[in-house]
Amino acid sequence: MSRSLAERWYELVLLTYPKGYRAEYGADIMGALMEARRLPSIRETVVLIREGVAERARGAAADRVPWWADGVHLGVTVIAVANLTYALMDRAGPAWIAVSTALMLTLMRGWARVSLPLAVAVAVSTGRVMLFGGDVTAWGSGLLGPSYHNWVSLIPYGLLAAGAAVLAVRRPRGLRRRSWFWPAIPAAAVLVAYVFDGPYGELWSLVRAGLEAGLLLVAVWATAVARSPRWIMAAAMYVLPIQVTAAVYTWSGTQAYHVVLAVLLLSVIAALWLGSRGRWDARGRRA
Repeated sequence: MSRSLAERWYELVLLTYPKGYRAEYGADIMGALMEARRLPSIRETVVLIREGVAERARGAAADRVPWWADGVHLGVTVIAVANLTYALMDRAGPAWIAVSTALMLTLMRGWARVSLPLAVAVAVSTGRVMLFGGDVTAWGSGLLGPSYHNWVSLIPYGLLAAGAAVLAVRRPRGLRRRSWFWPAIPAAAVLVAYVFDGPYGELWSLVRAGLEAGLLLVAVWATAVARSPRWIMAAAMYVLPIQVTAAVYTWSGTQAYHVVLAVLLLSVIAALWLGSRGRWDARGRRA
């Protein structure tokens, strides 16, 4: 393997480390890694990526943003990503997709006050039948997006609006910018749904379940490494509405899926309890 190829590989792997960490230690790490003058093995690559993600988790726990605010911010970002994903899967109108995209991007950038009216608009629009009565079904769905006819299905959108309101009032500044990994999820959903499989087909169900399980496992590991409850907040905001809906509306053939989600959420909580067993300060770190 050429030296240039090895350098490019190491530089790609080191992207898993925080930007500030790379700026301070990146040159030293690259120098040590390049002494071997070869591509790393799979095991070495996994170790580097694991340590890079762990450093990001520790950096999040050391951030000046309180753990509850960071957890709520991550939770509403995930809900906004899911909302955009389903808008694309359902081939919603351009206006609804534009509002959903703007909401996701403003939350990702930490623009709490800009995202608040968008979150409220999404929540009111999806709940317009429940809020204003059945006559609103005549309104153009291409402009307003989907509407739900029961309060249970509106729980995620209520959390989205409430979370955005809390952030806008309590933490209008200082929120962390989220990774550009998140927009890749709706893009991948479109690829799966319209290139490899139909919308909500078996492949999509498997990809969704695998992605959810993978992200929750990352939350378990990050919680154990950083000993911060912020990932519990985000995981609960996403998982609990799904569990409530499953409890109210029994769906045959999905029990195992919901059990796995519940176990993974409990595992995130257990990771914090087993890893710390102490008090946490306002930033969600062990006191």
